[in-house]
Amino acid sequence: MLHDPKATVKKLAEFMGCGFSEEEEKGGVVDEIVKLCSLKELKNMEVNRSGGNQAGVRNEAYFRKGSSGD
Repeated sequence: MLHDPKATVKKLAEFMGCGFSEEEEKGGVVDEIVKLCSLKELKNMEVNRSGGNQAGVRNEAYFRKGSSGD
């Protein structure tokens, strides 16, 4: 996943039975999905930077370094 996220997203979509069309790939849909699902993007979402759950664990505690072996 970390080495080739674009290929991983495409394989996952195929597995789920909703692969990307050639037009979607050329249009950058896969690249946009990879960008939006990046740890950097997810960490910076307001909902993940504030608040917490009923046990008192802050939402930001669910994100670590985002590297292999972390």
